[in-house]
Parts: sequence; structure tokens; C-alpha cells
Amino acid sequence: MGFALVVSALILAAAVCAIPPETHGPRLHSPAPALVGTSTAGALVDLSTLRGRPVLVDFFATWCPPCVAIAPAVTRASETFSPRGLATISVSLDGPRTVAKLGPFMIKHGITWPVIRLSDGFKSPVFADWRLRGIPGLFLVGPDGTIASPDLVGDDADDTFRRIARAFNDVDRSLPRAAQVAP
Repeated sequence: MGFALVVSALILAAAVCAIPPETHGPRLHSPAPALVGTSTAGALVDLSTLRGRPVLVDFFATWCPPCVAIAPAVTRASETFSPRGLATISVSLDGPRTVAKLGPFMIKHGITWPVIRLSDGFKSPVFADWRLRGIPGLFLVGPDGTIASPDLVGDDADDTFRRIARAFNDVDRSLPRAAQVAP
């Protein structure tokens, strides 16, 4: 009886370990999921309209300490690489209790790019479509509309900026010279 129990446990463990772990975010080179919403400024934001440009997509919330920690990296990347064609879209998961902090957060961190607020937060289809297990989530969408880098969140702001820079430069090098200078 004891031997059969041990063998059964080993078979079960082997089966469980064979299941690939769920990944955070969309897979590398897969088409970027749809991202459409109204920005905090009231404008329609549609990721698909930015096809032809690399786009940094940032999922965050003002109440999320790791999100706050990497916010300077997102701002620095946007400021550094937007002259070379990078577009940035942030997606806030701030709910009714914290939405009042969103405007001051944007001012404090110099966020001048579109921010979409998912009013239904983690229950949003967008959150599920992007295969997020939590926040922050930071992804680079290539000019072809596929995921060029699936997880850019580093250990801190400096590490995150280095990851963004490396991913952007890889995409930028692959663009035709004329596309590299187009805003």
C-alpha cells in the first residue's frame, strides 16, 4: 500500500511539473492584443493606429509600490526615445477609491502620453487579453504590431530603463533608416 502511494505521488508530481507555468503577458512575437480606450484627456486611444511605430505599453496603478518605483524609467524612456519614434501608452488600474490620485501621479511623474483607465480594473477584458497576472506590466510592441519584448519590468527604475533601452534599440536597428527618423 505504501509503495503504491509513493508511486502515485511521483506520477502526479511528474504530471504537474510537465505543465508549463503560466506566463505574464503576451508571448514574444505574438500579435499584440487589442488596446482601445478613452484617455484621461478624453481622446480615443487605439494601439492599432500606432502600427509602424514601436509602442511602450505600461500597465500600472498609483497604489502599486513596484509601479511607482519604475514610473521614472517609463518617463525617462518616453522622453529619450520618443524623438526616435517611440510612442507610449499607459493603462491605469486605479479604481473608484484611488482614481483621484491619478492626475497628481501623472503630474509628479511627467506623464504626457495617453493614459487609459480601466474602470473595471483587474476584471477588465483588457487585463485578461494581455495575459496579465498582476502589475506592473511593461511591454514593447514592435512596429509590425507584434510583441517585441514581453516583460520589461526590472528590479528597479535603472534596471527597467536599461531593459527598455535594449529592447527599443533592438527594434530601432531593425527599422529601415527612413522609418527611424519618422515621428
